[in-house]
Amino acid sequence: MGLFDKLLGKKDEPKTEGTAPAPTTVACPHTILLPRWDDIADMGNEEKASSFSCQSCGQSFSRAETEVLRQTEKMRLPGEVPS
Repeated sequence: MGLFDKLLGKKDEPKTEGTAPAPTTVACPHTILLPRWDDIADMGNEEKASSFSCQSCGQSFSRAETEVLRQTEKMRLPGEVPS
């Protein structure tokens, strides 16, 4: 117990191992994909993008992976039901 805790009348709480709640991990839906170009002359043309990166988690995707992610975007959003 620290000095300020004693002055404020706070009591020591017993420390127990393994009782901390586990952090919840939520999978990133990768809905905002930003294009990256190798050549400055290609900038602005998404067809010539060399890769795409997720704005939320920073993961990088190839062109083919990006096409699949964009086609299945609605299914990966929380609360969405595939039709």
